Amino acid sequence: MKPLYFFSGIFALNYAIVKRDPIMTWCNMLYDNMCLYIGYKNSEIVINKSVLDTYIDKLCSNFLHTYELTDIDFNENISKIFYDKENLQKELEPVNNNLQLEWSRRILYEFTPRGNIMMHYDPYKLCFNYYCDTNSMTNKLLNAVCMKYCTIYRCRDFFIDKEYLPENCESKLLTVHYKNKKITEKKSQKNDLDMSVFIKVKRQDTSSTDNLNNKDKQPKSTDELHKNKFIHMGKIYNMPLISIPNKKNKMNNFNTDILDDLKGEDKLQQQVMSYKAFKDSKLNES
Repeated sequence: MKPLYFFSGIFALNYAIVKRDPIMTWCNMLYDNMCLYIGYKNSEIVINKSVLDTYIDKLCSNFLHTYELTDIDFNENISKIFYDKENLQKELEPVNNNLQLEWSRRILYEFTPRGNIMMHYDPYKLCFNYYCDTNSMTNKLLNAVCMKYCTIYRCRDFFIDKEYLPENCESKLLTVHYKNKKITEKKSQKNDLDMSVFIKVKRQDTSSTDNLNNKDKQPKSTDELHKNKFIHMGKIYNMPLISIPNKKNKMNNFNTDILDDLKGEDKLQQQVMSYKAFKDSKLNES
């Protein structure tokens, strides 16, 4: 009898493994019917979100709520020069320009579940620079911190990622700095192809292969390219919180003829003189 029990047990176990899905559904139906007959209410299983997900959802909901508040201007700190690409480039040409210094001083210090982070906007690169001591900052978390930055400093148009924005609420900076740039790049590529001096080989009729590669030829959505840019600048202790002024060497009203000669040579080096002007100056001296 023992061999019979052994082989029958193996057969039943194998059958239960193969038919485990219908057996589980039948057991669940039996359990639900018993609960209804007894009058017992089965409690729903609630999946608790992680601390990181609740933190991101809270910042996202606060940011999206700003689009419902029509009485407040959430772009009041963005100057009009940002909406003019050429004037913005001219303004950012000097090394220590006022626009760069202004936004480098607007710093957000945030405590996140993945560690502390410091963030500010860079108008030259059109991106968000951040400092943190960990390397576990996900793109979703950085976008959430960016939402809080744009809400606090009233610069909502700096947030250009349409994935997180409501419908028909596109940032105005997209048309100024990104979409026009892409159109000019496409035009330049077409001109380069038209002006090519190489002989174009006739393409054979490969309709069968073209049908297979239709997915590759379909135009890709340009919205995927318009994402918020984040640059990791290092750890928090690398953040330049204090602006150190340039040191100026004071001469204490000390004057010599040697210094006058050096200043004159410095002025000559800064001037651009043609050979004709140099020749005329020598003739006038003689």
